[in-house]
Amino acid sequence: LFICTANATAPPTSSKEFRQAIAYTADRQRFTDTVLYGLAGAPQDLPWAPQSPASEPPKNGLYGYDLDKAKALVAKSGLSDFSMDITYATGGLQQEYTLLAQILQSELAKIGITATLKQVEPGVFLDQQIKRSYKGIILSAGAYAHLQESSFLFNSSRTFHNNGDFSSTGIK
Repeated sequence: LFICTANATAPPTSSKEFRQAIAYTADRQRFTDTVLYGLAGAPQDLPWAPQSPASEPPKNGLYGYDLDKAKALVAKSGLSDFSMDITYATGGLQQEYTLLAQILQSELAKIGITATLKQVEPGVFLDQQIKRSYKGIILSAGAYAHLQESSFLFNSSRTFHNNGDFSSTGIK
């Protein structure tokens, strides 16, 4: 389970349209086929496995690869600075993170977004993730998340524990 979290507290990813553009730019099938060699199953938007009670199959393809939609959303965002970072940690799944970051970087370039790859040590990564001090997006993983109760991700995981700073009324 690879997770891409946008920092919704700082530009440019504080813009909903900009975040949606990133989602439409992510070529999940390319990553699944070329990096994971098709061994992970079909790509999906939601973190829950198909057998989970929280699974919502119609929402798993909500953000399909669509560069035209992504370009339109970037234009609609009203932003003038289209630069951001893609931050990920060394160690562990470093090769997969690097390849995912490179794929995202190349796809984002197609819609005019400049993404700088920021590979950091695990301690720095964790600090930035907790404090939301990264600019753009951060790549992480939810090891064995599919085996946990659905609410586990939101109650116990630092990846999903409101890292984007969302509330029921919007961004705090």
